[in-house]
Amino acid sequence: MKISDEAERILRRKAAQLYGTRKGALSRAVEEAILHWASPRSPAENRVYRAYRGEELVAEAATLEELAERLRELGVHPRGLRIVREPPGGEGEEKRLGFRARRVEAWG
Repeated sequence: MKISDEAERILRRKAAQLYGTRKGALSRAVEEAILHWASPRSPAENRVYRAYRGEELVAEAATLEELAERLRELGVHPRGLRIVREPPGGEGEEKRLGFRARRVEAWG
């Protein structure tokens, strides 16, 4: 297989961001990219979850569970990261915004 130097540079950088620099990281990234590109998916399956520290992409995955696993592999604690789902949820989809709370009226 032959790819341009620019494509290889982008691939290697992305693989290192997602899987680290250990053995097999590049192969894993290429395999995932091919499977993602070649498989027919519904719009719900095209979602990707990304973890950012500031503007830097730390990791991304198809599910939150996979994202948590990748963060563990990288030794990154999720506290302080911004987790984003792309594309964002559609109309009428339930959104969880944090802790559930009830309003309590003051006594007396």
